[in-house]
Amino acid sequence: MLKIILTFIVVLFLCVEVNATQPIKVYAYHQEPPFVINRKNQKGLNYDFVREMNQSRSNGARYELVLVSRPELNRRLKNGENLIVLWASPVWFKPGAGQSYLWTQPVFQDSDVVVSL
Repeated sequence: MLKIILTFIVVLFLCVEVNATQPIKVYAYHQEPPFVINRKNQKGLNYDFVREMNQSRSNGARYELVLVSRPELNRRLKNGENLIVLWASPVWFKPGAGQSYLWTQPVFQDSDVVVSL
């Protein structure tokens, strides 16, 4: 799993123009567990992933997590902003998003499971 995450980070390094004075914003719209467990203490997968990106960097880049709502993310994409978005899939966006944006290979496969007694 760590090897896959590090591969993903290397791909991000190759896709992002580095400006050492400004942090590179990494957007996440998933704001519930396990992605955000404790916002004040920066606990959760969003924070862990960006922390790992900063610890593994070799290009002088500095990454900063920005939590946004899905409508806010959609607005930014519609305005043509270049964004790094965590935990996204082309199937969750408008038709043609697979060709409109650059996508990495999946970092992991997951699913929502409802257990009822």
